[in-house]
Amino acid sequence: MYICRNYHSAHKLKHPIFILALITLLVSCSKIQKASLESVSKNDAVSITRMDKMQADFIINGSPITVEEMAMSCPEETKILIEDVLRIGSVKDSNLVYKMRDYFTNNPSRKKLVYDVEKKYNNLGQLAKDLKESFGKLQQEKSSISIPHFYTQISGFNQSLVVGDSILGISLDKYMGSDYAPYKKIFFSSQIEQMEQRRIVPDCIQFWLESKFPIPHGPHASLLDIMIHLGKLHWITSQIVGTKYLDVLYKGAKTNKAEWENQWPTLSKDLLTRKNLLATNKDHIHSLIFGRPRPEDEALHLKHDIEIIAGITIVGQYMKLHPQYTISQLLDNKNSFEILNGAGYLMK
Repeated sequence: MYICRNYHSAHKLKHPIFILALITLLVSCSKIQKASLESVSKNDAVSITRMDKMQADFIINGSPITVEEMAMSCPEETKILIEDVLRIGSVKDSNLVYKMRDYFTNNPSRKKLVYDVEKKYNNLGQLAKDLKESFGKLQQEKSSISIPHFYTQISGFNQSLVVGDSILGISLDKYMGSDYAPYKKIFFSSQIEQMEQRRIVPDCIQFWLESKFPIPHGPHASLLDIMIHLGKLHWITSQIVGTKYLDVLYKGAKTNKAEWENQWPTLSKDLLTRKNLLATNKDHIHSLIFGRPRPEDEALHLKHDIEIIAGITIVGQYMKLHPQYTISQLLDNKNSFEILNGAGYLMK
């Protein structure tokens, strides 16, 4: 099963977050160019398939052979890109090569994007090293978590990450930096702040974890279950990549770590009530965690509300009070009440 995730939320006008179920990977990538790793040995880096370079070559030079080779070498990754990320038709469409090129060349911002991505990300040697280090740490904590095969693409300002059973696709065009001018015409400033190159590795860790340990769903999943689960994934990610990873969450909630720690004793009294924590209504839970999106209100359009940071705080406190408890045990523990109580909190 594959999951396409638009981590940075919806555009101002369209392209909402979506989840896709596709068939199991049949053929692994084998012929597409690898990241330029001349100075990096195989023991020091992971493999990154540069599908973005194949795209760029086709879009810039217009050779149909490039996209055909891409489709033959990586059929599922190409299928996801064409049908579900770019959404320009079927891979079986005889006019696909023209549709794909037109998608980028007929839009000045997208056309410029192709050139800019290739200039900024000419060499991914350091990214390969960083991914190897972070996923290696994660694997040390939880040996059953595999290291995915990474590939890069140009999504035309659409999806940030594509997560599958054994693959993880990175849309380099969603990590061009907060000073990238075209973003200002498409995204809110709160979204743009997250679209930095330094966010690639943390985002990969976060959503790879989520793919292996899905967020609770169904009629009986409560706010407490979802809050603790999100708290676990974000807290573990921060342990792998560094606690500065959480700064964007604090900023999204219009606070910082110091202010949050001062506010939390009061906030927790209002939040940790039986009425809130046992709520199972999905619309209610979503509004509690993310706020109700309104196009005219940027702060509410992309809002990491207090419940997400609350989950991180509770999980962090639980782990502090249980120093022998491992990340592996934390991931396997589905008892949100145990974690809440073990952190020293009781529902009121």
